[in-house]
Amino acid sequence: MEPGEEEEESARLPKEAVKLIYSFGLEGSRRNNVVYVKEDMVMHSCGNAVHFIQLSSKKQTFLMSQAGRGIGAVALHPKRHCFAVCEKGKDPDIYVYAYPSLELMKVMKNGTERVFTAANFSNDGVKLATVGGHPDYWLTVWDWESESMILRSKAFSQEVFKVNFSTYFTGQLITSGVGHIRFWKMASTFTGLKLEGAIAKFGTVPISDVAGYVELRNSKVLSGTEVGTILVWDDGLIKAQLKRPGESMCHDGMIEYITLDEDAKQMTTAGADGFIRFWNLDIMVDCNIGSVIGQRSCFFSAILTNNDRQDEGGALWKAKLPSFQMERVLDFHAGPINCVASSPLNYDLASGGSDGTVRLYNFKEHQQRYSRKFSGGVSSFLWLPLELDPTGNTVVAGFTDGVVRILEIGADHWMLSRAMKPHKLEVAALSFSEDGELLTSGSKDCTIFFFHCKNNYRALGFCKVPGPVTSMDWAPNGKHILVGCHNGAIVEVSRPGVDGDTSKSFELILPMKTYTFRRPKIVKPKPPPVVVPEVKTQEPKEGDPASAPVESVDGNSTDKKPEGGAIEDAPKDAMESAADPKAGTAEKAEGAAEVGPDGAVEGEAKPAEAPPPPPPVVEEEELDDPPGTMYPVRALMYTKGSLGTFYLALEMKHMLLPPVAAPTFTASIRVDSPGGPNVCLGSQGRASGYIYECHAESEEVVGYTPWLSCVKFLHFTHSCELLLSGSDDGVVRVQKVPPPSQLKLAKKCKHWEGGVHDGFNGVVGGAVLSFDDRFLASVSYDGSFFVQSINMEMVPEKPPTKVSAAAKEVKTAAVETEDVSAVALSIEEQRAKTEQDERLRLAMAKKNLVLERVNVLRSNLAALLKEMNERERNEKLPMEHFEIDPHVRVMLGEEMEREVDQAQKELQWDSEKRNVALRKLKAWYLDPLEVERIVLHAFMSGQSVSSFRTAALSPQLQAAIVEAKKQKGVRRWSKLQRGEPSFLKHQPEGAETPEENKAPENEEIDELDSERKKLEEVTKAEQRRLMLKIREKEMARYNLTKPDETWVSDEDAQAIEYAENNKGDFKLKSDPLYIVPEDLRVNARLKRNEMLLFSEDVYLQRMAYNKELLALRASKKLICEQIAKNNERVSQINNILKITNEVLFVPVIPKEENPEDRDVISLEEVKEFEEKKKAALEEALKANKSKDTLGMDQPTKKTEAAKGGPGASKERDVVKSRRGQQTKDFKGFPLSPLELAEQEAHQAKIKYEKTKLLEKNSILIKKFDNSLEELKATRFSLEINIKAAELKMLALYQVKLEDQEKMMEAKKEEIALLNEKRLEIISEFDHIFPEADDPQKAILHKYFVKIIRRVKRNPDGTIADSDEDSDLEETAADEDEDNYEDDDVAEVVPPNVTQFFYDQMFKLRERRVEQDFLIKDATKALDALTRERDGIIKRKKLTDASLETVEKEIAVFQKEKQYSLNEIDIVLSLKMHQIEYLEDGVLPEDLSGALVFDNAVFQGLTDIITEHMKAKQALKELHKELRKEHQALNREKKSEDERTANIEARCVEVQMLKFGQCIDMEVLDVISKDMKKDTKDLKEQLRNQEANYGSELHDWNKRIEDATDELCSCTKDNAGVLNNIADLKTKQNFLTSVKYSVLSPVYLVLDAHEPSLDESMKARTTAPLKDPLVEKKKHATEHVRLCEVIQTQDNLIRKMQQEMTLMQTELDSLYPAPIDESKVNRYSGLTG
Repeated sequence: MEPGEEEEESARLPKEAVKLIYSFGLEGSRRNNVVYVKEDMVMHSCGNAVHFIQLSSKKQTFLMSQAGRGIGAVALHPKRHCFAVCEKGKDPDIYVYAYPSLELMKVMKNGTERVFTAANFSNDGVKLATVGGHPDYWLTVWDWESESMILRSKAFSQEVFKVNFSTYFTGQLITSGVGHIRFWKMASTFTGLKLEGAIAKFGTVPISDVAGYVELRNSKVLSGTEVGTILVWDDGLIKAQLKRPGESMCHDGMIEYITLDEDAKQMTTAGADGFIRFWNLDIMVDCNIGSVIGQRSCFFSAILTNNDRQDEGGALWKAKLPSFQMERVLDFHAGPINCVASSPLNYDLASGGSDGTVRLYNFKEHQQRYSRKFSGGVSSFLWLPLELDPTGNTVVAGFTDGVVRILEIGADHWMLSRAMKPHKLEVAALSFSEDGELLTSGSKDCTIFFFHCKNNYRALGFCKVPGPVTSMDWAPNGKHILVGCHNGAIVEVSRPGVDGDTSKSFELILPMKTYTFRRPKIVKPKPPPVVVPEVKTQEPKEGDPASAPVESVDGNSTDKKPEGGAIEDAPKDAMESAADPKAGTAEKAEGAAEVGPDGAVEGEAKPAEAPPPPPPVVEEEELDDPPGTMYPVRALMYTKGSLGTFYLALEMKHMLLPPVAAPTFTASIRVDSPGGPNVCLGSQGRASGYIYECHAESEEVVGYTPWLSCVKFLHFTHSCELLLSGSDDGVVRVQKVPPPSQLKLAKKCKHWEGGVHDGFNGVVGGAVLSFDDRFLASVSYDGSFFVQSINMEMVPEKPPTKVSAAAKEVKTAAVETEDVSAVALSIEEQRAKTEQDERLRLAMAKKNLVLERVNVLRSNLAALLKEMNERERNEKLPMEHFEIDPHVRVMLGEEMEREVDQAQKELQWDSEKRNVALRKLKAWYLDPLEVERIVLHAFMSGQSVSSFRTAALSPQLQAAIVEAKKQKGVRRWSKLQRGEPSFLKHQPEGAETPEENKAPENEEIDELDSERKKLEEVTKAEQRRLMLKIREKEMARYNLTKPDETWVSDEDAQAIEYAENNKGDFKLKSDPLYIVPEDLRVNARLKRNEMLLFSEDVYLQRMAYNKELLALRASKKLICEQIAKNNERVSQINNILKITNEVLFVPVIPKEENPEDRDVISLEEVKEFEEKKKAALEEALKANKSKDTLGMDQPTKKTEAAKGGPGASKERDVVKSRRGQQTKDFKGFPLSPLELAEQEAHQAKIKYEKTKLLEKNSILIKKFDNSLEELKATRFSLEINIKAAELKMLALYQVKLEDQEKMMEAKKEEIALLNEKRLEIISEFDHIFPEADDPQKAILHKYFVKIIRRVKRNPDGTIADSDEDSDLEETAADEDEDNYEDDDVAEVVPPNVTQFFYDQMFKLRERRVEQDFLIKDATKALDALTRERDGIIKRKKLTDASLETVEKEIAVFQKEKQYSLNEIDIVLSLKMHQIEYLEDGVLPEDLSGALVFDNAVFQGLTDIITEHMKAKQALKELHKELRKEHQALNREKKSEDERTANIEARCVEVQMLKFGQCIDMEVLDVISKDMKKDTKDLKEQLRNQEANYGSELHDWNKRIEDATDELCSCTKDNAGVLNNIADLKTKQNFLTSVKYSVLSPVYLVLDAHEPSLDESMKARTTAPLKDPLVEKKKHATEHVRLCEVIQTQDNLIRKMQQEMTLMQTELDSLYPAPIDESKVNRYSGLTG
C-alpha cells in the first residue's frame, strides 16, 4: 500500500461512525414492495436497507444490504419465520434471514448478473423463485435450504414484475411483466427436470403489461391489463373479459393489484385510477367475453385491503374490511426527492420532491410535522440565512415550472409569504449573497434572476448565461456570483445594483467573466520497480556502509530495503534501522559511549543505518479525450478563506463541440489542440471522480483530488467546518474542510463515506447536517430519506446549545399570499404582455376614433343620398359625382390584380408540390399494380365481389422465372432419361453386332458339313476316326463360346449400374443411416425455382379471375347502357299513355367499380363545385354588404328588373308550353271510329313493347346478378387456394430463411477464422524482433500496415490486365483513395533497418494483405446474405398480416352466418301434458305470449321467488326492530335535551349570583391566550439572552484553551531544545576530556548506565504536564537559572581551553612524541 493510501485509509472513518436511526421515505412506485410480516409489523425495501416498521409505535428497524448496492426484491416465507433479500450489484447474492432475530441463515449465488426484480416462496416454503432484470432476465428456482439451484430459464426478453408459485398445482409457476403473462411447468423429461414456459396468447385483445393476477381453483387465471379490463385465462388462451355494466372497463387505467378471498367468494382489484372494486366469483364459472360484471364498487384513493399497501400518491394506508376503517400509517414523498435543507438554529428539517410537496420534519422527534403540495415539483431548496430571518423560520423553494416561493413555518402548516415566477423552465439553483441582501435563482432556461430580499424580494432583473444553470455560489466578498452551466461553461457575473430601471425590461447587462483552465495531468501512483537483491552474509568491511544501494532490473539505483519488502534476506538490524531511523541513532549513541581498556572505542564501524524509503514513483498520464469535448458542471463553490479559489465537480457525460473560434469560450477544463483554439474538457474515464480546485487568476488548475464517482452536489455545513457531497451511485461523503489551496491534502483529512441509498437509481438529491453537526439527513431520487447520527472525530466538541422548539418565532401576523399558477407567465413575459396590452389598447382607441369619424361620414352620406332621392329627377346628381377620386378605383383594381397574380404564383408552387407528391404516391402505390381493388356490385341482390389487388411481375422476376423454367425442363429430361434406360444406347464402341459374327460362324458350319459327307465314302474305322475329330472341333468351338467367370455382359452391367443408381433408400427417414436420393435432394437453387414458379402460378390464377371480373364489369356497363336506352323508350311510351307515377329502375355505377377514373372529373362535379363556390361568394357579399359606402346595390336590382330577373325566362317557358299544349289538343274535332281503333291498336302495341322492354331489363339484371353470384363463389374457392398457397410460400420462405441463417453462420465462422489468421500474422510480426523495444520495429510497422492495392491474377498465376476503374469501384465503398500509396514509387529498404527484417516484414505483409482481401470478400458476401434475409423477413411479415386479416374476415363471416341461423324460426313440438298455460282454466287459442322453460330452469325460478319472499320477510322484521330502536333513541334524546336545558339554566343562575351578569367564555379564552403569549415572549427573550451569553462564554473558554495549548506546546519545545543544548555541551566536554586523555596517560571511564541523548530527551519531553500557569512560572525560573549556568560553564570552558592550549604548547616543546594518527582522526571525526 502506498504511503498516500495509508494516510487516506487512516483518515477514512469507519462506516460505524455514522449510524442510521430513522427513515422518512418509502419507494412507493415499486410493485409488491410492502409485506405484512406479522400483526402490527410491515417490511419493505428502500434504498440500501430493508425496513421493519411497527405500525403502532412507528418504531423502525433496519437490515442493511451486504453488497451495498441496493435491494432488488424481498420475499416472506409462508410460515413467516424467515425472509429472502435479493440484492443488486455485480453478480448479486440472495440472503435468507431469520425473523425476528435477523440472523443470516443461507446465501445463494449466481442468480443473475445485475439486479433481481421479483422473488417469491412456494406455498410449502421449500422452494424460492427469483427473476433477474436486464440483461439476462433469468427465472431461477432454488432449494434455499440447501443453497442449490434447481432449475433456470430465461423468463422473458423484457422486465418481469411478478412471479408466483401455483397455489393449487405443484410444479407450476406464473410470471407477468411488460407485454406478457407466462405459465411455467417443471416438467420431467428423459434428460431430467426442465422448466418449460408457455407465453399466453392475447389474440384479438391488444397486448398489455400485466402487473396483477390471481389463480382460481379450476386452473383459470385472472389478470389485469393496462386499459383496465380483467382477462380470464384458460390454458394460455383468453376465455373471457370482465367488465362493468354498460361495457365499461373495470378500472380506468392499469390494474396493479388482484387478490382472492375464497371464503367470501369475492375478488378484490385495485387500479391506478385510485379505486378498489369487489367482484362476485359465482358469476365467473361460465363466463363469455364481456359477460361478467362486477356487483359492487368501493371508491378509495389508495389500494386498501386487510394488509398494508403503499399508495403512489405518497401514503401507506391500513384499512379493515368490511368496515373500511382507514388509518394513514405513513406519509412520504411520491417519487424522487430532489432537495433537502436544515434549520441553522434548531433540529427542523425540510424536503422537496417531484410530487410538488414541501414537508417539514424534526431530526430528534423522528416525525413529520406537516406538508403542503404545489403545482410543480420542487427542484431546489434553501433555508434563509440568519441575516434575513433571525428566527430561522423561512425557506426558499424553486420549482420545476420556474416558480420561486418563500415559505414560512407556521403553527400547523406552511405559510406562503411570497410567490414569483422568474423563469420559464426549472429552477436549478438558489443562492444568497454573503450579506443576505440578494437572492439569486438559476434556471435551465439559461438565465439567472436577482431579487432584493430586504425590499420584499423585489425583482431586480435577469442576466443570460451561456447554458442551462446547474450550480451557483456567491463570492465571499459578495461582489460577484460564480455560475456553472450544463454545457461546461463557467462564468462570473458581477453583482447588480438595487436601483436599476426595470420599466422597459428586466434584462440586465452585467460585466461577465469567463474562466478557462488547462487540463491537469492526472498523477497516478505507480509501485517501485522490482529489485534483484544482492545480499552478503559476511559483515561489511570498513568503509562499506551497510546501507549501500544495489542495482535494480532497470539499472536504476535503489535502496537496499525498498518499499514492500523486496529484499527478504537482509539482516534484521539493517531492516529495523531502515524502518526506524531513531533506533539507529540510539544504537549509534550507545556504541559510541563504550570505551575499551586500551583506550580504543569498541564498535568502530557505524551501525547499519539506511536512509528513509523513497517516495512512490508517480506517472503523469495524459487523458486521451479529443479536442472539443466538454463536460457539464455538476457543482462548484468558493472555498472558505480564499477570495478567488473555488472547487469544481464535473459530470462524466460529455459533449463534443466543434473547434470553432469564438469571442469568449467558456470552459471548465481546457485541452490545447494543436493548430486550433482552446476547448474544454471535464472528467471522463480515468479522470472521472475528481474535485478540481481552481483560482480566478491562474489558468492552471491549483489542485485536484479523487472524490466520489460522479458528484451530484457539493456544499458546506452550517458550521463551515465540514464539506458535504453526494454521488449518482447513492454514496454520501462528509469531509473535513481542507486548507485553502491544499485540496491534495483532502484525503489526509478526516472523512466518512457511506452508501445508504440505492446504487443503481438512487442518485443523491441532497444531504444536510443539523445545526450542531450531530445528525445527517440525505434524500435520493429513489424516494429514500434517511436520518443518521454522527459520532465522528471530525465533529468538534461543542457545548450543548439549549434551542428548543419554542425558540422559533411563528409569524402569526404574516398574511397568506396568493399562489402563482403553473401556467402563469414569467416576470419578464408578464411585463412584455402588459406593455403589449397597453400598446394594443392605445391602437384600439385610435382605431375607434377613426371608425367614429368614418361612421359620421357614412351617416352624412346616407342623409345626402336620401335627400337626393326625395328630390325631382332633374335635381338628382349622378352617382359618378359622388366619387371624390376616380383613380382610387383603378388603383384598387390594379392592386387586386397584383395580389391575385401573387396568390396564383404561391398557389402554383403549392399545386406543383402537391402534384409531385401525388406522382410519387402513384409511382409507389399504383404504378406497380396490374389490377387494383375493384368492387363490383349487383343490381338488385345487394351482393358485391371484389378483385384481387395484384402487382405486376417485375422484369427481374420474369427473367428469373424464365431461367427457372429452363432449369426445370433440364431436370425433368434428365429424370426421363434415368427412368427409361436403353441398353442398346449404352453398348461399348468396340462391341460386335450379330451380323458381324455371322460370316465366321457359317464357314465353320460348311466345313463340318463337308466332313460329314466324307464319312459316307470311307470305312467304318475311318468314320469313327473322323467322327471323333468332328466332335473335338465342335467341343473346341463350343468351349470358345463359353464365357469367363469374371465376364459380365454389357446389358447386364448397364442394368446393374442403373439399379444401383436408382434403387433408392428404403430405410426410414428417421434412421441416422438414411441417405436422401439424388432426385429428392433439395438445395437453395431448387427451392428458389420452386418459389418463383409458385409465385407465377399464383399470379396467373389471380389474373385469370381478375379478367373474368373485368369482363363482367364491361358487360355491366353494356347492360347499364341497354337499360338506359330501354328506360328512355319506356318513358316515351309512358308519355304517350299519359302514365306519370311509374318509377323505373335506373342503374347506378359506384366510384369503387372504376377506381382508375379517380382523376376524371365529370360535369356534374364541376357544376356542384361552382354552385358551392357561388354560394360561398354570395355569403361573403352579404357579410360585406353593410360596408358598401357607395350604395351600388340599388342599380344592380334595377338592372335585374330591367332584364327580367332570373324568373322571367321560366315564365316565358310556361307560356310557350301552354301554347304548344293548346295547339296539340283539338278538343273541337272528335276522332272517328277507325281512328279510335287505330289508336287502341297502337296503344296495345306500345304496351306490349313496354312489357317486353321491362322483361328484358329484368332478365339482364337477373342474369348479371347470377353471374356475379357465381363469380363470388369462384372467388371464395380461389381465395382459399391462394391462402393455402401463401401458407406454403411462407413455409418455403421459412426454409429459405433457415438456409440463409446457416449460410450466414458459415460466413461468420469463416470471417472469424480469417480474423484469427490475421491476428496470428500480426503476432508473428511482433515476434520477429528479439527485443521488444527494437527501434526497427516502429519503422517497419508503418510499412507493415501500409494499404496495398488488390492485384488480380489469371488462373495461370500471371497478373491480369484489369481496368483501373474496376479496382476503384471495388475499393471505393470501403476505403479512400488517399489511403493508398503510389504504386509507381518503388519501395526500398528504409534506413536503419536490416535486409533480413525487411524481407520478413514483406512476406508477412503479403500474407496479411491476402487475409484482408479474403475478409473483405467474406464480409461483402455476408452483407448480401443479410440483405436477402431482411427482404425475406419483410415478405414474411406482410404474409402474416394478410393471413391475420383473412382469419378475421372468416371469423366475421362465421358470426354473420350464426346470426342468420339464429333468425330462422324453429318448430318445437310439445305434448299437452307439457303445457301449463291456462287462462280461466282453458287453454287459450293464441300461444304467442307463452314461454318455453326447462324443468330445471323453472324450478330455479321458483326457488328464487321463495328466497325473495324470505328476504322480504326478514327485511320486514329488521324494519320493525329499527323502528323500535328509533323510538327509544327519540325518548333518550328528549330526556338529554331537558337535562341540557336544566344545566344551562343553572349555569346562568350561578353567573348572576357570582358576577351579576352573564360572562362570555370565549372572551375569557382570548384573554388567557394573550397572557400566555406575553409570558411566552418573555421566556423566549430570556432564553435567547442566555443562549447568547452561553455562546460568548463558550467562545472565550475556547480561546483560553487554545492559548493554553499553544503555551504548553511552546514550553515543551523550548524545554526540549534546552535539554538538547545541555546534552550537546556535556558531549562536547566529554570529547574534550577524551582528547586530553589521549594525550595523557589518564583514562576516563564513563558510567555504562548513563542514559543516552535520545532517552533523556524522550524522558523529559514525555513527562506529564501539570497546571499550565504554574508550569509556565517554573519554566521561566528554570530558564533563567539554566541560562546563568550555561553562561558560567561557557566562561569556564573558554578558560580551560586557553589553559589546555598553553599546556599543550609547553608539553610539545618539552616532550615531543609520535601520535597515533588513526586514533586522532577517529576522535576528530567524532568531535566533528
